[in-house]
Amino acid sequence: MEKHHFRLCYLEPRIRLTALCSAYAGIHPVGYFYDGESHDFWEAVFVLKGRAGVTAGEKIYSLNAGQMIFHPPGEFHRLWNEGEDYLRIAIISFAVDKFPIEKHTICTFNSKEKVFFTVREIRKHFKTNGIFVVEVLSKEHTSAAQKAIGKIEELFLELWDSCEKEENESANNVNKDRLSELYSVAVAVMKNNIGERLSAADIASACGMSVSTMQKLFFRYTGIGMMKYYEGVRMQHARMLLNNGRSVKEVALTLGYSDQNYFSTAYKRYFGASPQKSIPHK
Repeated sequence: MEKHHFRLCYLEPRIRLTALCSAYAGIHPVGYFYDGESHDFWEAVFVLKGRAGVTAGEKIYSLNAGQMIFHPPGEFHRLWNEGEDYLRIAIISFAVDKFPIEKHTICTFNSKEKVFFTVREIRKHFKTNGIFVVEVLSKEHTSAAQKAIGKIEELFLELWDSCEKEENESANNVNKDRLSELYSVAVAVMKNNIGERLSAADIASACGMSVSTMQKLFFRYTGIGMMKYYEGVRMQHARMLLNNGRSVKEVALTLGYSDQNYFSTAYKRYFGASPQKSIPHK
């Protein structure tokens, strides 16, 4: 008998979800603002109807119906209705171990119905608490839940393929008015001085503005105070360094803390866990 030599073709998926945090679709009135936040997982925001203003890191964007944005882990972001009619959005937040996107990215999508039904399938087969996904609804829903996750991965692959074919959507959506540009300058000052522990007066002076003007600017685009935002920039940078293998002592010194314990206290106050827990296990 002839001997056959078989070889397997191993597959490397471009996108592989490992966890869900939220799946939500809703309508928001004129004047709606969602509080700014940052977290250690991805978030995809879809504008189904209306016009949304979006803070993504140091940039301010405007998104129309049929556009969406991916927010990467650790990026501060905020959303509001900047149109004259109601805003309809869908949000999926998730963790991945394979993802072709590295930073916030704006894409267009052709089917609002597909986005809506993808979210609906998640909420149909998973137990939810408000917008948050808790667990598979029951053993009988396991296969359907896996199919629903597959629908999200399929949706994201289609979005990524369309982004690769289009020119840079983000550049076309950047707000270029004076206040948006001042905000970008202020955030750049913070990021360029992570280890300096600047005061509110230092930041305002570097931007050529008064402290009160700076505070109004940050409340407008982030919903939080200037110094609280600066603390977030510093702590997110600390977490990144820890995840990359730096010691707690090294990170404390990089951020301008002469006392490692003081840094650990500040880190735990911000994240709710000690910096030691951010160090990857070997």
